[in-house]
Amino acid sequence: MNTTASPAILIDVKPRDESSRSKKALASISLLRCIAAFGVVHYHSGRYVFELGFLLIFFSLTVALTATPQDWRSFTSSRAKRLLLPWLFWCVVYGIVNGSISVVQGKPFIDAFEPMMILYGTAPHLWYLPYAFIAGLGAALAIKHCNNIDVWLIATLVSLFICQTVGGHADVWIFDAWTIAIPAVLFGLVLASGKQKKVSSAKYIYSAIAVALTSLVLFLTAQEKVSIAMFVASVFLGITWMIRIESTAWLEYLAGLTFGVYLTHSLFLKLVWSLDLGFNSLINAILATGGAMLLTALLQITPLRRFV
Repeated sequence: MNTTASPAILIDVKPRDESSRSKKALASISLLRCIAAFGVVHYHSGRYVFELGFLLIFFSLTVALTATPQDWRSFTSSRAKRLLLPWLFWCVVYGIVNGSISVVQGKPFIDAFEPMMILYGTAPHLWYLPYAFIAGLGAALAIKHCNNIDVWLIATLVSLFICQTVGGHADVWIFDAWTIAIPAVLFGLVLASGKQKKVSSAKYIYSAIAVALTSLVLFLTAQEKVSIAMFVASVFLGITWMIRIESTAWLEYLAGLTFGVYLTHSLFLKLVWSLDLGFNSLINAILATGGAMLLTALLQITPLRRFV
């Protein structure tokens, strides 16, 4: 069997089956994106710490799929358009929404803002975009100088120990968020270097198992959220490499909505909470996800599609 690189991950395939197997691997990633997107919405709805791992999945995938640019200038420009422009747009949207809510509550418009928002935006979940942009550039530079999968796996494991020690102690939540994402970014470099080196899919699975076991042991000893979150992320990523599913038009379409769902779901959570319907976090997450999917689908057929 030959080891062949697909646009997403490396899989062992026979030449005659290359197209079919590659499509199945990509379909598995599309399914993972859909699951992770809903997991993030549910996390924001109910604050189950382990679900933070679904956000880390996006960090790992983002780095894995974009860390080996052919042209640095076009790469930087495309990532800025994909991440920073939507960040600026939705900062304005959430700023208007939050300011309006403040006015309705009888407070000044400006009360909806605070100085620390310059680090993440006008809504907490928007921190992902500028962080992913900077992490992506850093990862591209890093893998240019070192594309050894074992080196990045060791770096991931070491970062888990370090982040568990220093994480969760900052007075400002955004610093903790930045810290928690570091192991996921490094694990993305494991995937990216493996893709570049054309390693077997078994190597990815072993790497995911090593990260999952280390994370689990660390969580059982100290119960820090970075460990349980990375455990969830590595387990789901490992399972994704183990399964192959048939791609469907609906699956690819839904996966194409996930970025917009992440950006817009907070609007619908605010709406659901304001209505005070008495639903539990799961129902709230389902309603918010459905609303975000509908809004994203509508925006994608307008000139605003560049922002979702």
